[in-house]
Amino acid sequence: MGSSTVSYRWEADSTKNTTPVHTVTLESFDIGAYEVTQIQYLAVMGTNPSWFSWPACTSCENRENCPVENVTWGEAREFCQRLSDMTGRTFSLPSEAQWEYACRAGSTTTWCFGDNEDLLGDYAWYFKNLSELNGLLFEVDYTYIQVGERPMPVGLKLPNAWGLYDMHGNVWEWCLDSWHVDYTGAPTDGSAWEPESGPLRILRGGSYYGVNKINCPSVARFANSVDNPLCEDGFRIIEIK
Repeated sequence: MGSSTVSYRWEADSTKNTTPVHTVTLESFDIGAYEVTQIQYLAVMGTNPSWFSWPACTSCENRENCPVENVTWGEAREFCQRLSDMTGRTFSLPSEAQWEYACRAGSTTTWCFGDNEDLLGDYAWYFKNLSELNGLLFEVDYTYIQVGERPMPVGLKLPNAWGLYDMHGNVWEWCLDSWHVDYTGAPTDGSAWEPESGPLRILRGGSYYGVNKINCPSVARFANSVDNPLCEDGFRIIEIK
């Protein structure tokens, strides 16, 4: 991707933590077309922390290509470091600015594909379309879970204009940035926002869990403690050139 600008936008269903609008100039970077999968995480880290873990969870085909979840921010950072060491290349979590630039793929609309909510299910796994899979049940650790409350294998929905999949929904994606209550004073060079303001770090993109579209717009933000794994939280990586 070449240098460009990113504008954070206010949406009607967003909270004040998505404002004020500001412009960010980015240097070129590459980002993963998919969220990091369970089989990829296992190959690098030697473990699979996912709550809906493969191969124990057999609720659908191609389960090993479900996104890894239940990972902390620190574990996601460690994955990037180990992969860098293994390959001699430099990988990282994206900054918020990098993530949103990649998600929008040149768009200025609610979602990467436009403002028509009726199309959301073509691009995202979220509660509504997952709940339409007949409400089947499956067992994980002796607990029965609604089929609508789990991630799905990556790459099954349509990509955005730049060929990136699951930027909306499926799992929240860790970013480097610390949590701030809004964008006042945010960096304009696309870097992660430091210094750290407490133990919270940013996640972007929404997840499979939630009852409406609030979790899925390009501006959607969430924060979690660096050492608190959740079954909604995964990540994708960038390569630093």
